[in-house]
Amino acid sequence: MNICVFLSAADLPERYTRPAREFAELLGKGGHTLVWGGSDKGLMKVVADGVEQSGGKLLGVSVEFLAASARPVPAESGEMIITADLAERKAQLLARADAVVIMVGGTGTLDEATEILELKKHGMHTKPVVLLNTAGFYDGLREQFQRMEDEGFLPLPLTELVLFADKARVAEWRGADSRMEEFLKYFDGLAEAPSVADAVPESPLLGYSDYPSQLRAPVAGSVPFVGDAALSLDAMAGVGCGFALLTAELLADSLDGRSLAGDDLREGLDQYRRRFEENLLPHAEGICGDSLVGKNEATRLRMFETICESQELSQKYLALTGRMVRPAEFQREFMRGLMARSKRAART
Repeated sequence: MNICVFLSAADLPERYTRPAREFAELLGKGGHTLVWGGSDKGLMKVVADGVEQSGGKLLGVSVEFLAASARPVPAESGEMIITADLAERKAQLLARADAVVIMVGGTGTLDEATEILELKKHGMHTKPVVLLNTAGFYDGLREQFQRMEDEGFLPLPLTELVLFADKARVAEWRGADSRMEEFLKYFDGLAEAPSVADAVPESPLLGYSDYPSQLRAPVAGSVPFVGDAALSLDAMAGVGCGFALLTAELLADSLDGRSLAGDDLREGLDQYRRRFEENLLPHAEGICGDSLVGKNEATRLRMFETICESQELSQKYLALTGRMVRPAEFQREFMRGLMARSKRAART
């Protein structure tokens, strides 16, 4: 998949560069191509380095007046395009992309983001757009977008234009002294939940405040990996044991009847790698992407209302949760359902 990333070329502190490196590694290990503004400076360099070092490809789109700072891209690693002006550059970036990610940046990044969203608003493209809200950088922009939606400035629901991805989770539950108190306070504040105000803890509160999803190569040299050694995903996805058994089955099938030596072993491992990438990576990447996206109650309600209005879409969703169809297949049907729903609402 070609993933276009709009971001800054400035040198930024670790609170921005660390998440960028993690994101770049995820892209590279997934075999994706980074489509970006082509610069070899600042955060753009951090992401390009991370993708290339993790095995991904690069497709840069620079502009003539910035050509001196464009990254040298060897033919085996990708391609660098130099456009005449910024308008052509933005058009090329969008045309070459399957999906768009907006990371932290300045006025240039904001210009690119708003143009992409304006084109999507008018139906000029349907590519998913995700805004990575690192360290709350885009909190103000999200608030402004929400006001636009609330006061009728947007013809589509905000969540159909852009998804805001926040990685922070239950940070207030950290710390040995206060984590249990804050944990109980949270659940006591849920309207539908029974009161836990008088709860007496029987043990300390243990657990993860964040469980990062990890995708790894299924084969290293002559050593194959299965289960969590090959990929470990957020436990909320509920796929750990199933994926572990599936990787073991794929490996067993790939090596069945082989001598486990020389070319026979290499061919078996190559077959396992291909089947792993074909069968598991699409689901794993969908789970990783979904885990980054913050969802409010209105978003969830709109999603399930859309699914329930169509028997075909409902069946697709059940198949998706059972990992019997790939996320991209469901996403196409879901976007069609959203667009049909919007048209019905406009007529009424």
